[in-house]
Parts: sequence; structure tokens; C-alpha cells
Amino acid sequence: MDSDDQYGIVEAITIHVHAEAYDVALDMSFPKGTDGGIDFGVVRVGEEGKNQLTLKNKGKYEIAYKYVSSC
Repeated sequence: MDSDDQYGIVEAITIHVHAEAYDVALDMSFPKGTDGGIDFGVVRVGEEGKNQLTLKNKGKYEIAYKYVSSC
């Protein structure tokens, strides 16, 4: 049907859709004592700060991640 309803229904097509929804099963492990986050503390410009976060896929489908710095 056109948006102005001038021509009525021109052609009707049946479309069959099959889909599957699933829950992402991701295990995130933070260092002990960080309350679910990573704190680099005070780091001077030009110094390197390191910390570790572990991501483990527990589901049956492949997943991906992207790290974005907020600084």
C-alpha cells in the first residue's frame, strides 16, 4: 500500500521469517578487591599502567568485544 493510500494494495507477498534468540553467557573476572571494576590509580603521563580483566565465553555462540578508553 502506498503511504498516501491513493492506489490501494498493489501486491501482497507472504514472507516467512525464522529466528532464534539466545542469551550471551559471558564470565567476567576482575582482580580481587576491585569491586567489579579496574582501577589503575594515579598514573603519570608517559608511564604505563597495567591491570588484568578476564573474559570467558560460556555460551555456545562466538562473541566479540571492543575496549574503548574514556580518557
